[in-house]
Amino acid sequence: MTRLFHKEEGQGLAAYGLIVALIAVVAVFSTSALSDGIKNILNPAAALIDIAGSQEDAFSTPLGSTFEEITANMIALIKQKFQNSGSYGRTWGNYAYTDLGLDPDDWDKAVDHIIYKPSGSSLRIRPEDGYSFTFTTADGTTKTITSSYHWDLIYSETTQKWYYHSVSANNEIDINTLTTTKTN
Repeated sequence: MTRLFHKEEGQGLAAYGLIVALIAVVAVFSTSALSDGIKNILNPAAALIDIAGSQEDAFSTPLGSTFEEITANMIALIKQKFQNSGSYGRTWGNYAYTDLGLDPDDWDKAVDHIIYKPSGSSLRIRPEDGYSFTFTTADGTTKTITSSYHWDLIYSETTQKWYYHSVSANNEIDINTLTTTKTN
C-alpha cells in the first residue's frame, strides 16, 4: 500500500500536464496582448501608407501636381532645350520626353485626366479616354472636344499661344477657361 501512495510516475505526468496547460494559457494571452501591441505599432505605418497612396492619387509628377505647374514646367523644359542646343526636342516616341530630361514612364498615364506629350516646339495635351475638354476660343466661342476626337490642345512655343486641333489663328484658345469633365 505504501507503494501506491509513494508512486511518483503519475504525479510527474500530472505536473507536466499542468505545466503544458499553463504554457498554453500564457501563450493565448500573450498572443492577444502582442497582437494589440503589433497593431499599435503598425497602425501609424498603415496611416503613412494611406497618406502616400492618397498623395499619389493627387496626381503628383516630377513637374508638379496641378495643370498650371506641369504645363509651365514642361514649357520651360522645351525652351531650355532650345536655348541649350539650338534645336527643339524630337517629336516621336520616348525621345519626345527623354530629349527634355523626362522619364517617359512618368507620363504613360493621364494626370488628373490629362495626357501630356511634348512634341518639338510644342506641348500637346489630350483628355483621357472617357473625358472631354471644354474651353473658350479667342473669339469667345465655347467648344468641347472629347477623347474620341483624338484632337489635342497645343501650346506653340514659337507663338506662345494655345490652340485646339492645329496651330492656326482660327483655332486659338484661352487656356485659362479649360475644364475637364467625365463624358460617360
